[in-house]
Amino acid sequence: MFSKSLIAVIFVMASLVTGVAHAATVWWQPSGTSIDMLNVPDSGFTVALFDVADFDAAKVNPLNLLAGANTINFFEIGSDFLAQRDGSTNAITLLGDNQFVLSVSSDGTNWFEPVSWSELGTGLYSITFAGGVVVSTNVSPVPVPAALWLFGAGLLGLVAVARRKNIA
Repeated sequence: MFSKSLIAVIFVMASLVTGVAHAATVWWQPSGTSIDMLNVPDSGFTVALFDVADFDAAKVNPLNLLAGANTINFFEIGSDFLAQRDGSTNAITLLGDNQFVLSVSSDGTNWFEPVSWSELGTGLYSITFAGGVVVSTNVSPVPVPAALWLFGAGLLGLVAVARRKNIA
């Protein structure tokens, strides 16, 4: 009985960890109330921000950025955030948090995520996309939530409690 439960728990944990480790979407978030510098090259590509859910679902409702330096302001509205390019009325709503996906497109239909990024200094990143598009900005990648690891530890604790009850 215990070995079957343990195998099931290990399978669930491995599935969760594998799913997170191989997730395609890279989330980003500002370190404050704005991204002071999001430098977009004039490369013929469109660079845009998406709400995480909009990007994962159908890549709809982008906030397109201009070539050159962009400042993106984030306004808290209840549990959501409004991301707006400075000097523009264009904005997107980030549902539930201030995290977003940064993507590029050559045709406005097919959007691509970063292939790599490197930290240039404290909180300053160079983000490289397919096609050689490089964006520099002061955003941070979002780490794997600690809740995933806490969930796994709690699951193992429940298995141990159930095992003790079966033995007694």
